[in-house]
Amino acid sequence: TPETRLHRRLTPFDALLLTLSCLSPVFSVYGPGAEVLRQSGTGAAALFALGIGVAAVWGMVYAELGSAYPYAGGDYVGVGTVLGPAAGFACLALWAVIILPMDAYLAKLVATYATEVLPGSAPWAWIYGALLAALAVALLAVRASALVTGIFSQHRIRRG
Repeated sequence: TPETRLHRRLTPFDALLLTLSCLSPVFSVYGPGAEVLRQSGTGAAALFALGIGVAAVWGMVYAELGSAYPYAGGDYVGVGTVLGPAAGFACLALWAVIILPMDAYLAKLVATYATEVLPGSAPWAWIYGALLAALAVALLAVRASALVTGIFSQHRIRRG
């Protein structure tokens, strides 16, 4: 029935903030990326450029899938819609296995940088603080979460 379907209510500004929130995985460049460049040399820069190309193609694939199968939710919802519930559950399980260690790694990365800026602070406090802050933002509604992420992304873009 029409009243049970999801309504598209994102304004252009909301879409801009969601787009900016996709820029926030900058940790992957500033964290291990700097070390990869330091240890591997210029060949790693070519691989980063290749990664940008792959990400652009992946974005176009997502855009096409999004127009063909409009849905709200994570990747597992889209996979489940296109390939069936078993594939959707497999995708959800895979994300659960990947996300937990990745969140811990990113929290450790925040602690590494924060203790460099504030040498007397305890790393464990930064780790747990980063995890709690990420949880708080994730529990917000989509618009509020995108607003928080968009603010951080705009700040980063302005600082260059």
